[in-house]
Amino acid sequence: MKSCKQRLETFAHWPKPQIDPKRLANAGFYYLQEGDKVRCAWCRGVIGEWEPSDVPFDEHAKFFKTCPFILNPPAYALEGEDECGHRDMCSSSRNVAPGTYPEGAILHSAPKQPHMVSPGARLSTFTKNTWPASSKVRAEDLVEAGFFFLGIRDFTKCFHCEGGLCNWEEGDDPWVEHARWFPECRLVQLSKGEAFVAECRKMHHQIMNEADVRSLRSAGSKKLLKNLRNELEVCLSSPTVEFYLKEGISANVVRRTLENIMVEKGRGFESLQEMVRILSQKLKVSKAPSTQEAKREDSERKEIPERMLCVVCMAQERSILFLPCRHLVTCPSCAASVSECVSCREAIGSSVRTFYS
Repeated sequence: MKSCKQRLETFAHWPKPQIDPKRLANAGFYYLQEGDKVRCAWCRGVIGEWEPSDVPFDEHAKFFKTCPFILNPPAYALEGEDECGHRDMCSSSRNVAPGTYPEGAILHSAPKQPHMVSPGARLSTFTKNTWPASSKVRAEDLVEAGFFFLGIRDFTKCFHCEGGLCNWEEGDDPWVEHARWFPECRLVQLSKGEAFVAECRKMHHQIMNEADVRSLRSAGSKKLLKNLRNELEVCLSSPTVEFYLKEGISANVVRRTLENIMVEKGRGFESLQEMVRILSQKLKVSKAPSTQEAKREDSERKEIPERMLCVVCMAQERSILFLPCRHLVTCPSCAASVSECVSCREAIGSSVRTFYS
């Protein structure tokens, strides 16, 4: 029954024509020939009592969150459905000929988990399902980066691209990890931009260079790999290192400390915050630099005029231009949650990140 064609054939005597059998088969189900009960060919989950407004894939994801089919759906699973479960009216806009939109425009797509577009809905999954108290990553930070909790260990999933991540560690930046593993996610592209995604991918390739890392560890060498040596030089020229030099710690001590950390981990630093945190532990000074405090001060200084607030969340600044209608009305997160302009209701073909001077 893992063949979509075979599943569809079981619906020959389906009693509820208001629920399209093709959509049920596309969502992984086959008919049990009993009432309106269907079963998933992967997780064996059974669902019945279908209502006309039910979206098969969403119902599958709601009741069987860890089903292999849901966690890694085939391309046809959501084919032809928008975020409301209706036949997709945006398909013509998504297949735009090259050159139709300006350079830098991001081809738009609807979220794959529409019931989780709200930050409140995503946050509720952490409280209801008991996010592990031992986790080193805050639920609020994961929610901001588009993730919701699956209720098992520390398994999370992006509402837009459905990318799943787990084994979160102290110092992990959800946005960085999101971009590392799922660079094609429209939420990340809209929210963080191409430069951020490219930098995260570059870092990802360095970290995943397992052959070099294994040879480094097995040889017990204190010599850094070429790419790590390059990163070391960047670290040594950073304001964070300058802070420790001004505190009276010699440049040789700082360099040796950074080298040892990189060799021990077999990789570079995943973020500025990770480097600050580890150096503050290794190099004991009376006062450690805080990137978080600086960021907080900057955010508090910046007051967004009401006329420039996102019309959906009314909290973030408008920064996404919808095409072809050219309305600038939402922030990146809210833009990734819709498939049509919230102002004129025209289908969104692509989006452009904008900045105010």
